[in-house]
This record gives sequence, structure tokens and C-alpha cells, in this order.
Amino acid sequence: MPHTPYMNRLFASTVLLLASLAHAQNLVPNPSFEEHTLCPDHDSQIDRATGWQANAWSPDYYNACDTNGIVGVPSNLIGYQFAASGVAYAGMVTYTDSTLLQDYSEYIGIFLMQPLIPGEVVYLSFKTVPTIQGNSTTTMKYLCKGIGMKFRMQPLDLQNPQPADNIAALHLDEVVSDTANWTLVHGSYVPDSAYQYLVIGNFFDPAHSQSELVNPGGSVAGAYTFVDDICVSYDSTAYHHVGLSEPVADPPLTFAPNPFSIDCQITFAHPVRGSTSLMIRDQAGRLVNIVALPIGASEWHLADRELANGAYTISLTTPTGASRPVVLVHVSP
Repeated sequence: MPHTPYMNRLFASTVLLLASLAHAQNLVPNPSFEEHTLCPDHDSQIDRATGWQANAWSPDYYNACDTNGIVGVPSNLIGYQFAASGVAYAGMVTYTDSTLLQDYSEYIGIFLMQPLIPGEVVYLSFKTVPTIQGNSTTTMKYLCKGIGMKFRMQPLDLQNPQPADNIAALHLDEVVSDTANWTLVHGSYVPDSAYQYLVIGNFFDPAHSQSELVNPGGSVAGAYTFVDDICVSYDSTAYHHVGLSEPVADPPLTFAPNPFSIDCQITFAHPVRGSTSLMIRDQAGRLVNIVALPIGASEWHLADRELANGAYTISLTTPTGASRPVVLVHVSP
């Protein structure tokens, strides 16, 4: 079929639309660490988050699918923290003093979906929250600033990482003491090369990290930070669409007991209003059951026959969206 002027215009418009969509997308795959090859069950397993790699030392991957309490969400060895969005995040050491090991900072990295365009402004963001104490005797002594984003052509050498050079494309420029709520860090950057790899960590040496001793009795002479919702985009508003834009203070529902073996009472933070369903998913994210809730209900009961052994994420879904998932564990009596 011969091309007509209309078809040529349509083709050009389609190309421009696709280019525009590519420009608006987040160039970071798996930005909220939700996708995983295997559920983490111990520390030092960031490689189980699809696409992400350790770039120095042994950074950690946290996911609600962990059932042993080591790297779970919200409760784990290092802290008690719900994800900024979804049920997963990463964590790393961002500072150590000379009594432990100077310049011990952990990094994670990932290849971008496409290389950056030299000279063109790109917008960056991530969410971060420090932690002091988790569900173990591990406690951190310090808080610090400096965690941020840096671009490279290739990953850092895991066995011989480069020392901090006090340069980052974007970084947290103040010490944050809020260990409950996620802090959004965002800004812009003009690359000088077609960088294709992103590294997250503290690129500032101890002298420039402005460490604060907040817990002198801590067991670890360092600072530790969680990160979530990483964004690199040519759209200046893209960070609004990566995960939740505002932290959720209270879980939408609670369980008792949890773990449970025979019967579990689910209590809602607010009575059900309008069309609401209880969504139950397994560790792989598969939908196991949907329960339509009656208007006015303030609780619901699950029996052991309804679930196999394992960990589940449960959320409330309405026509306007879904609540933050909460983890429930079922074990045989």
C-alpha cells in the first residue's frame, strides 16, 4: 500500500508520542524493590531484588515475604519500618567511625533502562529514613547526612570500591533525625556523559558526613539508612508517581494473633465505608482470596482452613485505590 501524506503524519505523530512517553518514564527499573528473584531470608541479599546489585560491601534487601524476622517488613534486625510504597526496600551502612572501620560505606546499583542524554536536564529523587534499633540487640550509634545518587558507566568494583570523593548527582544535605517517616530527596542533574548505571549510597567521607552521636550505648559505631522509591526521569513531576507521595502513619488494619494458627481477628483502623474488599496475596504476589466486606464492619475473622502455611500481604481495596499492605503469617497448630 503506498504511503499517503496522512499516513506519514500519523507515523511521525506516533514516533513523537513514543519518544514523549519514553522521556516521561522512570528510567530506574524496579524502583521500589518490589520485584524479586527470591524472597530474602538473611542480610547481604540485595541481589535478590531484581536488577539491583551490591557495589560495595554487603547492603541488604528487606521484603515482607521474609518470615524469620531478619529482613522482614516492617520488623527486621535493623529497624521497624513500613515501606514508603509496597512491601520492600533496601538498606545500607552510610557511616562508620574510626573505632569500627573508616570509610566503610555500602552501595547498591542498577543499570538504567536507557543511557542518560549528555547536556539534558534529568530529574532525580529517592526516599530515605534512618534507623537506630530493630528487633535485635543491633543498635546504631550515629545519624549522618550524605546518602545520594551517582551515575557511572559501569558498576563499582565490589572487591575494591573507590573511596568517597564528596561528589554526588543528588544527596541528602542535612542530618535527618526522624526515624519514623520517609524523607523525600529530589533535585535535578545535567549529565556530562551518556551514563547508564546508577549507584545509591553515601559518597561523602566521614569528615563531610556530619555524623551525630545520638545513641552512645549503641552496639555498632556507625549509621544505617533505608531507601525506597528511586526515580530518574526527564519529567520533573515523575517522583510524584513513584510509590506513595505521603507517609501513612498508621496501618489500615491489624491482626491478632500474628502469626496465627487457628483463627485470626482482622481489625480495621476505620469502619468500612462503601465498596471495600480484603485482598490477600501470597509471597509471590499472587492473589489468593478476595473478601467483599459489609458496610460498617470494623473487623473480620480468618480461619486456618482459608490459608496454607506461609506469609501473606493483606490490604483493603476501594474504587479509589488500595491501602498499604500489612503482613500476616499462618502456621499450622
